[in-house]
Amino acid sequence: MADEVGLGKTIEAGIVISQYWAQRQRRILIIGPSSLRQQWQQELNEKFALPATLMDSKNIDALIAPDGRDEILICSYEFANSQTHKLIRSWDLVVCDEAHRLRSHWTGQAKIAGNVARICQVAGKTVMLTATPLQNRLEELYGLVSVFAPDYFHSLDAFKERYLDNPDGIGNDDLVVRVSHVAKRTLRKDADKYIRFTERMPLTVAFTPSPAEIELYEKINDYLQRPFLWAFAKSQRHLSALIMRKRLGSSSYAMASTLEKTADRLEAEIRSGRRRNDAGGFIADPDITSEVREEAEKNDTTDAPQLIDPQQRAEMLDEVTELRSYAALARSITVNQKAVKLVDALEQGFEKLREIGAPEKRSFLPTRP
Repeated sequence: MADEVGLGKTIEAGIVISQYWAQRQRRILIIGPSSLRQQWQQELNEKFALPATLMDSKNIDALIAPDGRDEILICSYEFANSQTHKLIRSWDLVVCDEAHRLRSHWTGQAKIAGNVARICQVAGKTVMLTATPLQNRLEELYGLVSVFAPDYFHSLDAFKERYLDNPDGIGNDDLVVRVSHVAKRTLRKDADKYIRFTERMPLTVAFTPSPAEIELYEKINDYLQRPFLWAFAKSQRHLSALIMRKRLGSSSYAMASTLEKTADRLEAEIRSGRRRNDAGGFIADPDITSEVREEAEKNDTTDAPQLIDPQQRAEMLDEVTELRSYAALARSITVNQKAVKLVDALEQGFEKLREIGAPEKRSFLPTRP
């Protein structure tokens, strides 16, 4: 189900789950992002009166036992990846939320997608939910479908030959029809006659960073563009830069915390006398989504830790000092121009609401710094 955002994919899935439950087909597994597990549990309880339990390493054996009670089980993609051998069983129904995270399955290098596919392929039925099924490659369609039906398009080579290598050939005529048998997509414009959507009026407010914010940005940018960094393994350079830039774009406070943690990790390596392997770094960061984590796994070599010689130790200490100086600069920035302009944008938004006579809520309006 690839309905556009906000059209009720969770409710649709809940209806399917309720039907299976009513038919006493109650071996049901929901796999989704870790951050959405409790939301799924709450939605099933409040809207469908269905019992659901969050799985973890402590209760998985009891929950999947043959004599276990009837309950809908919920886990994250990371948990499914680590416990695949236990979760490969005859599920009546498997639901994969935010399923676009599995679209790289076609590459054969996505570990999480591959293991989730192993779980889905022994299930009676699979429901996959995503508002953004494809990005830029048609192979992602093959990847998604092959998670639950590996032979639907016969093979990747056959799919490419029919739908990619011959874009003007007769083969393309049946792709829409074939996909329609396994996928349903509804757009907002299709639902306008049934649902009264709130009209959105975007407001863009420009802001100029302060000199200190510009200095911090330039220093971090120069640092991330170096050909070699002790703080990050080679296989994680792209991931590391992505996360640091994300934090930098958030606020100087977020950036300071990231820099300090990076320096602490590098300093711990120096004290141990060994460099971590490629599995270190931001991979363990709780803020990293499974999609970004999956991308990092493609280049994860997980080499054995390396001993640090005296010259390397000196270079690493210099980098620790440098990172801490950047963190100190970030801490010294007490007013973020982005936050200042956010308050201005909220006030302009409220003014617009008053102009059109819309209801106004002020409970979340922050205090001007």
